[in-house]
Amino acid sequence: MGDYYCRLTLPQNVNDDAITFNFRDSTYSPESGVFHPVEIRLERQGNKWHFCYITDFTYLGSGPHAELTKELDFDFQAGVFQNLFGIFPIEQTTDVYQIWEIIFCIIGKKCMFIRLMFRHRSLHIRKL
Repeated sequence: MGDYYCRLTLPQNVNDDAITFNFRDSTYSPESGVFHPVEIRLERQGNKWHFCYITDFTYLGSGPHAELTKELDFDFQAGVFQNLFGIFPIEQTTDVYQIWEIIFCIIGKKCMFIRLMFRHRSLHIRKL
């Protein structure tokens, strides 16, 4: 398998110390499946940005009783990984993360909308 890279370019004028990226496909539903919603939070420490967490959501259940829930949650600050089966030390999930990242990067190239949230402000970008 080749190398896959995701690159997020942060605007130079971000004055906040935290930024949350929400990746959503408006057609995602319990019936259609498609691309899971993903949330990525970065926090600034000095002049560098660090990952706080990456959460991949999925619908649990079906029909009108389906609920959007965390499927995979990589919490880098707490050093834990959570999924539907439990909580694990993040060091034990390197393979899971690498597989998730490859899939996210491949799908990310196909995403139609990316919603960037700067705390209380939001900017909508259409990916061509």
